[in-house]
Amino acid sequence: MRMMKRALLFFALALLPCCGASQSHPAMLVGDPSSAGKLAPLQWMAGAWHGSTPEGETDEMWSMPSGRSMQGLGRTVKEGKTTFFEFMTIEEGDKDVIFTAWPKGRAPTQFRMVSAKPEEVVFENPEHDFPQRIIYTHEADGMLHARAEGRVKGEARTDQYWLRQVR
Repeated sequence: MRMMKRALLFFALALLPCCGASQSHPAMLVGDPSSAGKLAPLQWMAGAWHGSTPEGETDEMWSMPSGRSMQGLGRTVKEGKTTFFEFMTIEEGDKDVIFTAWPKGRAPTQFRMVSAKPEEVVFENPEHDFPQRIIYTHEADGMLHARAEGRVKGEARTDQYWLRQVR
């Protein structure tokens, strides 16, 4: 039941940019900066992002940091069908900042923030099958570079997404 409530919350967040928000300030991009906590430096991730890969068209959306959390969702569409979707949060806990992902609505996986620079954030979970590391970089040209890295059956693997901000 808790997972369903989170899924509904994420769905509602996905609709915010098109429902009742002005074009100059989509509702998803408005937050209370004073409550962003340790996530304030990650505000460059907020917005709607789009990119093309051989796997399909990828969209990712992130809310502004507020209430010591950020919410995100992503999907990939190929040949008119959703081939992947994921709900995500970044939350400031008592000790750590945690990235949690629910790929295809499955059980959540948590990654601890191990590095945060002005234009890059790194999350790790060495015990996870794949990925063990998630990296977001805000490139000089404005692109969002999202990487999932790790090892699968002893072999290094990197999934990369280059996304341009569309809102």
